[in-house]
Amino acid sequence: MLFSAFICLRGIGFPFERKVLGLAFYVQMSSLRRTARALSEFRSVSKTAVWRWIVKLKACLSLSVDVKPRRFIAVYSC
Repeated sequence: MLFSAFICLRGIGFPFERKVLGLAFYVQMSSLRRTARALSEFRSVSKTAVWRWIVKLKACLSLSVDVKPRRFIAVYSC
């Protein structure tokens, strides 16, 4: 399932392997700018390009990323 979602990243521009590497960097670093800077060691990559890869992969995956409201109860100790 996950590999088939990566297939949607194929296209013109950057090689498929570099896009997958960029997504792995993003998962580890959680920063578009740092991911783009790390990938720029191979070839110039903008943070907008990395963001587009993330959006494209999110559209291919059928995961719910909605934030669920949570109720927290404060516990005080005396």
